[in-house]
Amino acid sequence: MTSASKGMDGIKQRIETYWNGRADKYDQQFGHGIFSDDEKRAWLRALEINIRQPKGSKVLDVGCGTGFLSILLAELGFEVTGVDFSDEMLGEARKKAMSKDLCITLLRGDAESPSVSRKGFRAIISRHLLWTLPDPEKAVLNWKNLLPPGGQVIVIDGIWTARTPYAKFMYFLSSAVMRAKGKKESKEWEKEYMQNPGDLPFMGGAEPDKVVKLFKKTGLEQVWVDNLAEVLRCEKKVAPLEHSLRYTLGRTRYLVSGFVPSGRKLQ
Repeated sequence: MTSASKGMDGIKQRIETYWNGRADKYDQQFGHGIFSDDEKRAWLRALEINIRQPKGSKVLDVGCGTGFLSILLAELGFEVTGVDFSDEMLGEARKKAMSKDLCITLLRGDAESPSVSRKGFRAIISRHLLWTLPDPEKAVLNWKNLLPPGGQVIVIDGIWTARTPYAKFMYFLSSAVMRAKGKKESKEWEKEYMQNPGDLPFMGGAEPDKVVKLFKKTGLEQVWVDNLAEVLRCEKKVAPLEHSLRYTLGRTRYLVSGFVPSGRKLQ
């Protein structure tokens, strides 16, 4: 094993430890779970609009976590397989699937290099994953290679760190609101992610145009961006003030989709 591969293994081990420790509370945090019926309907509509594959198709949810997308996709009628390397996250996903009587295959594995064969998947999707990957380009290429012509890769992510003076000011203001409410701001993520931020090319999130360029570089076609405006609108309606300040001003959330070349244009 080379020193570079050892380094990557170390990064992934730290990340696995971090997410294992957050699994039981992950869905309770703003921006991770669903907090209203309107928000759930908005997510379902966004997925229906953007997934251009027939209902019943096989979909691979990479970095599935507690099953946020896997549950929604199964409810829409897709045949879903979820992959994650956090056993604790997968445990939460299994409990949620069982409580809803949904049949979802959940596997432990590396989302960057899913250890699944070409099992007829028509789409591969991820949420809040790309920024945590040491090699995003390798990941997208791996996903593309698991799909047939006309298959679809979908990434849902966002810009999670303040990058403009205005966004940094709003972050400072939101922290002040949290302190005034007596809430303690968690910095646990910094222990695992900030040891060497350069290890993760999209640390803190990537601008959607960077993801579009990544998709095109890896050979995906007909790439588009959905700014998930309805999802954000529904989130704003139920967001505590500190989150509204921090996550809906000066930042963004988006969906990027692209197709494996098939020689024909999809409508």
